[in-house]
Amino acid sequence: MKEPETQVCRDCGETKPYEAFVKRSKGGRLTRCKECQNAYARQRRAERKANALEALRLERKSKMERLTAEAVPRLQAERRTYLEGVEAHYQRHETYRVFPAEFLHGVPMEASGPSYE
Repeated sequence: MKEPETQVCRDCGETKPYEAFVKRSKGGRLTRCKECQNAYARQRRAERKANALEALRLERKSKMERLTAEAVPRLQAERRTYLEGVEAHYQRHETYRVFPAEFLHGVPMEASGPSYE
C-alpha cells in the first residue's frame, strides 16, 4: 500500500506532509503532527506529574496523621523515662559535681585539705 503524500492533523487541522507525523510502531502514522504530539505529551506529562505529587502529598499526610496518633503517646513516654533517668543519674552522682577531688584521690575532702565550699 502506498503512503499518502499529505495528512490532516486532528488537533491543529493543518494539512502537512506525511513525514511531519509521528510513526506508529505497528505501521502507519499518528493522527497528530509531531508538533501537536509533542505539545500533547508535555501537557499529559505535566498533568500526570501534578496528579502523582498530589497523591504522594495526601499519602504522606495520612501516614503522618496515623504515625502521630500512634507515636505521640509512645514518644512522650520515652521522653519522660529519659528525663527521669537523667534526673536520677544526677541525683546519684551529685557528689561528683560538688566534690570531685574526693573521688579522684579516694580520700574524703575534709581529710585531704582545704574545703572548696
